[in-house]
Amino acid sequence: MINRLPFKYLEGEKDLVGVEIGVDCGTNALNILQNLDIKRLYLIDPYDSWLGEGKKAGSEIAYAEAVEKLKDFRDKIVWILKKSEYAVDNVECDLDFIYIDGHHGYEYVKKDLELYVPKVRKGGLIAGHDFDYRDVHIAVIEYFKDKIIGYCKDKDEGSVDWFYIDSNVEEYNGN
Repeated sequence: MINRLPFKYLEGEKDLVGVEIGVDCGTNALNILQNLDIKRLYLIDPYDSWLGEGKKAGSEIAYAEAVEKLKDFRDKIVWILKKSEYAVDNVECDLDFIYIDGHHGYEYVKKDLELYVPKVRKGGLIAGHDFDYRDVHIAVIEYFKDKIIGYCKDKDEGSVDWFYIDSNVEEYNGN
């Protein structure tokens, strides 16, 4: 069963192509791959700790855990071990969904929205994690301006996901 409410919108669709920015240990990616009909899932994470060089080993452990956790789906995964702003050219257009859970700083979230929303097809899902973080909240609200953003609390971990679905999604480029 899909554990993040925004992804319920995609249940029943076939051959989905999507992006997850910020993979960490691969828990969300595994849930997506197990519960949706995925053709290709781009997993973008540089696995270099923004907490400093002393935390680098933790990033390497997270990557190894993700690779192990997702090994049964390797034919559907495209790993991109870069910061999202440098990975955008490695991702096709006409995506069915993006899920943003990378760096939670305002400028990073804003940049992810600017770069990746135009790659989502009409009617596609744009979603992300930690809407309860101030910088994430502000960046998402500013980007979509007066458009209605949905959000929901995750029952398992208590965090808040945000999502946006619109038939004219490519018209919204943050301007």
